[in-house]
Amino acid sequence: MKVWKLDPGGDVGGGPSKQFEKDKIMDLIKEFNDLLIKMQALASKAGNLTATEATELKDGNARLAELKADIERAKESSGIAKALQGLIPEGTSGVKFIGLRSTRELAKAYTRGDGIHGMKAVVDNAEVGVPSLDTTPVTMGKPPRGLLDVMPSEPVSREYAYYRQVTRTNNAAFVAPGGTKPTSVVGLERIEGRLRVLAHLSESVDKYLLEDMRNVEQFIADELLYGLRVKLEDGLINGDGVGENVTGLANTSGVQVQEFVTDAILTARAALTKIELLAGDDVSAYYVMHPTDWEKIETARLDSGQYLATTAGGTAPIDRVARRLWGAPVVLSASGTGDGTSYLVRQDAVTLMHDGRVNIEWDKSQGFDKNEVKARVEGRFDVAVKNPLGVVKIALAGV
Repeated sequence: MKVWKLDPGGDVGGGPSKQFEKDKIMDLIKEFNDLLIKMQALASKAGNLTATEATELKDGNARLAELKADIERAKESSGIAKALQGLIPEGTSGVKFIGLRSTRELAKAYTRGDGIHGMKAVVDNAEVGVPSLDTTPVTMGKPPRGLLDVMPSEPVSREYAYYRQVTRTNNAAFVAPGGTKPTSVVGLERIEGRLRVLAHLSESVDKYLLEDMRNVEQFIADELLYGLRVKLEDGLINGDGVGENVTGLANTSGVQVQEFVTDAILTARAALTKIELLAGDDVSAYYVMHPTDWEKIETARLDSGQYLATTAGGTAPIDRVARRLWGAPVVLSASGTGDGTSYLVRQDAVTLMHDGRVNIEWDKSQGFDKNEVKARVEGRFDVAVKNPLGVVKIALAGV
């Protein structure tokens, strides 16, 4: 069984040494991520650390620095830095996203800009790194194509943890000389999560059909990838957290709620105010709406009968071309209910967790006697709502 890997020269495959180099780097990255989570947990206890924990934190931070340097050196020596772009933590300045649009889009993460290399035949399999972009995906005049284009993503190990603030009591006060300073409460809660497998198979396909018509092979893989993306987006919104399901926005406790006021447009603005009260001027958020709800907003009219989206002078709250409402991008998702229930999500409130790859594999063993093969596409994901108050559930329709 072959695996779709990057060869630094541009070909897919490479020799054993190339594979060894990449495996070594991935092991270093995993060690870095696991240790980082542990050090973050210790750092959150600042002021209450035991002597042993303080030593462990100091040694752990030193080891993180060593690992980062080792990863960079290994990348440079192996020549596969571009293939691993986005898998190594780079601080808080770079926000990463995944698209999961097509096999061609995934493969671009493993090319050098001169075309796609190594679209393997049906007898081979593919382990495709999830592309992460260190740029803001929604620019002026370009509406987001889906929820995965605006929700930040983060590569993690199978089991991960983070700290979420659940309460805040600000007792800051002016204190006279010699007086006791007040104590404020930051209310951190440790949240543990794990990645869940999202997968499906194709029906059996004649082997020679795929060999004679290679575009059929890519079509099937793209269809399975599309289904994966649709189901993942549905989980991000509606997941109930039961069994292996992720917990989506609709079933996350602690989010804010905006009831209907006057009309849908003003209701959406009131939701934005709830985010502004928490973040002040530092507001970067996006709406998630069902297409029918957006249609009602987009076709709203003034008393004169003029469409609000085309008000002269460009001062209307609706930007139809860029698909923005009150300056925030609007993501359309058919996974919504269509009854007016929408969401406003602050950019740093929700993160899609993943392990950095999507597997596209072909199996010919089960249908060996009939020359039939099946495709399987799968990945591991989870949803981390790091700031529930950064999510507002909106009722765009009156009851």
